Amino acid sequence: MVRVRAAQGDVRMTPPTRVSVLLPVRNGLPHLRAALRSVLAQSFTAIEVILIDDGSVDGSGRVGLDSGDARVRVIPGGGLGIAHALNLGLAAATGEFIARQDADDLSAPDRFARLARYLDDHPEVAVVASQVDFIDDAGRPVHTPWTRAVAAQWDRARTPEEIGTLMPLTCCLVHGSVMARRSVLMARGGYDERLPVAQDYDLWLRLLPEHRFAKLDECLYSFRIHSKQISASHGSVQAEHAVTAKLRYLERVAPVPAAARVRIFGAGTGADIYRRALAASRWALAGPRERWDVAVFTDFNRLDADMHDAAAHEARPLRRIANFLVAGDSIGVVS
Repeated sequence: MVRVRAAQGDVRMTPPTRVSVLLPVRNGLPHLRAALRSVLAQSFTAIEVILIDDGSVDGSGRVGLDSGDARVRVIPGGGLGIAHALNLGLAAATGEFIARQDADDLSAPDRFARLARYLDDHPEVAVVASQVDFIDDAGRPVHTPWTRAVAAQWDRARTPEEIGTLMPLTCCLVHGSVMARRSVLMARGGYDERLPVAQDYDLWLRLLPEHRFAKLDECLYSFRIHSKQISASHGSVQAEHAVTAKLRYLERVAPVPAAARVRIFGAGTGADIYRRALAASRWALAGPRERWDVAVFTDFNRLDADMHDAAAHEARPLRRIANFLVAGDSIGVVS
């Protein structure tokens, strides 16, 4: 046990840290106070909260310093972005487990207890998350066609097998809701700072297929929807970074030639995002009459049908990985 002197002068015994909570923030007011309170009020108390102030100018760093809780540490992030801030937090963490908390979201009081218990009971799992609900600026529930569609997509992946299948297609974990083994994250080198708005998705794909994920069938995290969040202000960049992460994953798990030719099946925004990502890669777009090594399909509403139609015109082995078809002599034909 560690002896901690409270603000009133009494001496309390606190358990050793098991969970390090990474809370990066840049100008997180007014929601930061509520987010931090939801962490400090957890029934699981063996935590440290590492608040990384990523260049705030609204006094967000003071919120941590003024919390009056000895478990809170504030470290400067230098304004270099969330991926850099998270890596600083990882380096400073002392807990066996790493939990995330975003500065505008809320955690249920027993979130850390349930997630830590799951990791203790399932040593084969590296990352566990929970279901989430959606709230607005005032903390009221949000129910829109978008939230229903996203929840239906995310919520169907719960077991390690389901998440392992869906993750290469789309990120099916809310970053703020996760708890992970620190040793696993450190062994993978933490977050890639070259993908600052898809840093979580890239890390999850780098953990696959060696490591397993799970999701509790309980809503323990409230995801706040507002105009200042990254998905609202940097949506197109986030999508491009996510595609870059997927292309890197494909290179790791499939026998793709070093100078692969890629054919895009689809049109519109999704196809444009792939073209931009490929322009920055070592692969090249295949022309309409050129033989391709990889085919990517961008219309998720017609994914199965479009992939089946494309495969029907190919007299060679093809392997399906997420929304890709990969050609190769030693792999089975797509069904």
